Amino acid sequence: MELLLYPNPTNGEQVRIQLSGIYPELTNATLDITDLFGKA
Repeated sequence: MELLLYPNPTNGEQVRIQLSGIYPELTNATLDITDLFGKA
C-alpha cells in the first residue's frame, strides 16, 4: 500500500491524500495526521 500526502509542508488549509495498492475488500480506513510536533 502506498499513501501520498501533499503538499508538504502545507499552507495550513488543504492537503491531498492519495491511496494506492489497497485491498478491494477494504471499505473503511482511519487516518490520523500530525505535524512534527504531534499536533493534529
